[in-house]
Amino acid sequence: MNKLQTHLDSFDVAVRMKKYALGISALRGASSCVRSGVEHPEIHWRLVAFMQVIEKQTIVYAPWASKSTNKEDAHSFVNEALEVPEIVLNAVKKIGGELLNNKTPSEVSKAYCAKVSGSDQSARKLASVKGQLLVIGSSQDKLISDLIEGEAKNEGMLLESAKALLEFSRNFCSDKAIVEQCLIMCRQKFPLASVFASS
Repeated sequence: MNKLQTHLDSFDVAVRMKKYALGISALRGASSCVRSGVEHPEIHWRLVAFMQVIEKQTIVYAPWASKSTNKEDAHSFVNEALEVPEIVLNAVKKIGGELLNNKTPSEVSKAYCAKVSGSDQSARKLASVKGQLLVIGSSQDKLISDLIEGEAKNEGMLLESAKALLEFSRNFCSDKAIVEQCLIMCRQKFPLASVFASS
């Protein structure tokens, strides 16, 4: 397992255990493992979503609230007050603010989205939409639909990116027609991939 994934896993566990100082430290460690720093897709969405939680003092992402182990609603949205001591909150805000260059999570999320929207880097576009959804705190089917339409035109899309996009749409999109649109696009791009075959 590489260092980046170790830090990301540490973040995920720390947030679920409500160890927020450890969580932000893990993201700082993750950002030092890759050349792109906080611009790395897996770091970006976690950072903006987590700092939005800290800013609003409300958890909106069910896995971080440790509310459910049911796979069907593991990626659902919740509305739970953040319970954290003031000293920890201030420490997290300080480190997170540094990682976000003292901008709000919303500003960073929008800037990242604008930066990657015209690229052919599927992972970055997916992370930008996931970050936006978690900053907004609710499902936004239009964002997901736009992402799928854009990726349909992406000639350089890789199989792994298509699988991630389909999983993301299944987890975060409430409109089953949009999920079906994503599946059709994946089948057209990768007709021999058994992962997209009809069951």
